[in-house]
Amino acid sequence: MSELAKDGLGVIAANQAANAVREQVVRTLAAYVGLSARMRALEDAFRTQVMGAGYQLQQLIEERRRLEAELDRIRTRLDRDEYADDAALAADVEAALVETVPGPLDEDDPSASAEPLPDDGLDELSRRRILREFKRIVLPKVHTDTSTAPPEEFAVAHAVYRERDYVLMEAFVVQHRGELGPYDDDGAELSTGQATERLASYRAAARRLDARLARLRADATEAELTVPEDAQHRIREQNQEFLQAIDDESATVLRLRTELENLRRKGDQP
Repeated sequence: MSELAKDGLGVIAANQAANAVREQVVRTLAAYVGLSARMRALEDAFRTQVMGAGYQLQQLIEERRRLEAELDRIRTRLDRDEYADDAALAADVEAALVETVPGPLDEDDPSASAEPLPDDGLDELSRRRILREFKRIVLPKVHTDTSTAPPEEFAVAHAVYRERDYVLMEAFVVQHRGELGPYDDDGAELSTGQATERLASYRAAARRLDARLARLRADATEAELTVPEDAQHRIREQNQEFLQAIDDESATVLRLRTELENLRRKGDQP
């Protein structure tokens, strides 16, 4: 057998092995994207439905306690006949009725609080190669202007690109390059050495992606890994409990303000 024929067989074998690794990368990437989406959905739901409602309830509780204290203080001063005249009473009540302005919910800036990406083990040359290939191969195949890919796929790819997550960018490159044949991306015929190098690159990409998925699974809760619907249900239940408590506290705050208003009107009477 000629060296040329042997080289051709070597390319075929390396490409077959690389394509098998590619299938593994595609599956792992889908698992990663799916799990991260579930985790993000639960985190967003918890932030808005539990943390947001809880913060609103806490503000109402503080306002109710403040009004209760003000009402007790003013009534005590009335009982002790400490007001010089009705105008002084009205002014005191007016000051008590001024609502305190709550500060915003202390949510960390996502860009500042996000955990740094784990060390990917890639050198600067490899990162530049991945970035170049991602722009050339992936973006045209997922962008809404140049492809029929669903918008969600572009959103994920764009987020990965924006964050410069080279592990996931590399996985997207492997996926969207498609199955390997006897030619490289530029149409030149591959040698056995080049095909073997590509196989080694795919295997390294698969290992990095496996490690990233394992890290994500370690950070995920049991609910996020198994039954996120149950977690969503519990979040909705917590939200309903908060909303009921908010209604109750709001009614109490309104009653206290009405009682203070009545005292002020008495002070306003000639």
